[in-house]
Amino acid sequence: MAAIGLIGPSWGPALVPARAEFHLSLLAAGTLLLLFGGLRAAGSAAAGLLSDRLPRGWLPAGAGAVLAASLATVAMAPDWGVVLAGAGGIGLVFGILTTEVNALAATVPETRARDLNLVNAAYGLGATLGPLALGLLLGAGLGWRPAFWAWAAVSIAPMAGLAAVAARAGSAPPQIRRGALRARVDRAGPGLGVLAAMAFLYQGAGWTVAAWAPTWLVERFGAGLVTASVGSTAFYGFLTLGRLADAALLARMPAGRVLWLQCATAAVALGGLLAAPRAGVALAAFALAGFALGGVYPNLVARAAAMAPDRPGAMSGVIATTGAVGVSLVPFGAGALGRAAGAGAIGWCLPALGLALAALAWSQREPAGRPASAGR
Repeated sequence: MAAIGLIGPSWGPALVPARAEFHLSLLAAGTLLLLFGGLRAAGSAAAGLLSDRLPRGWLPAGAGAVLAASLATVAMAPDWGVVLAGAGGIGLVFGILTTEVNALAATVPETRARDLNLVNAAYGLGATLGPLALGLLLGAGLGWRPAFWAWAAVSIAPMAGLAAVAARAGSAPPQIRRGALRARVDRAGPGLGVLAAMAFLYQGAGWTVAAWAPTWLVERFGAGLVTASVGSTAFYGFLTLGRLADAALLARMPAGRVLWLQCATAAVALGGLLAAPRAGVALAAFALAGFALGGVYPNLVARAAAMAPDRPGAMSGVIATTGAVGVSLVPFGAGALGRAAGAGAIGWCLPALGLALAALAWSQREPAGRPASAGR
């Protein structure tokens, strides 16, 4: 998860020089996010279908090989079309790997929420370092391509390790009847739909920050590339801290109440971007939003997995797939809005996403007195 985090949010600072190199508009650059997210959704859906049917090591092993090849493709791409091809392969792999990792982390009911927070905190650690490292490379005049060669090299070992760990977990558990799973999900009713919608909004907001925060900071405040890269770094660095705090908070408060508190705080923080008078205040708003949103995704996966504990791969796949659709559509829509109304308009998308998340989280609050372990 740390390796995935290192790679994904690096697109944000990379798009600034890539747009100049390939002479791209915001809308054209946004096609990368549309393709990346669409194939990530496909990978998540495929992993959700296959995770509980295949031996656990197969998917991570194949995905790791495709990831290294796709990163190398981006690093040596002669034109934008080849960059898109490599980005599509990376998105496909991300969908598979995040579903598999979360499925493995969700297999122990008693510690599901804690384990998911800790595993996803590793993603936040990588996402903190990736944009900053790429920003430093840009500041040193080395360009954006060396970072993708580096990510290809450093991803090999952890992907091989994941495949080995998953293989030691053995084959998937005996299959339940497909109709029994469908009936169980149907009984969950609107609850699973709300979780899926929240995953869509959460991933859409996070990837809008990852993709467009550097561009927004450059065009609104005239920030340099290194400073602009710190927008994503601040968001993901504090998102990591938020996940560690969430793991402790869930031991003291009901999961649904924690979810509502997180989303409401994030809505306020993202709204602060609109009033920020200078880049430093905007960076503080990104940091607070990241901290508040940190525990949202692990909380959603934990609540979904609790609906069908013997099919963690399938339920993780539902959340990952709808989240990946958000990765595809929301940042692309923000880029289209930025092209039509100016890059500053991207800042209006984030508070709207925060408010929508808070509204859905309100429906997930447990009644007073419900035990803190609810929803894990």
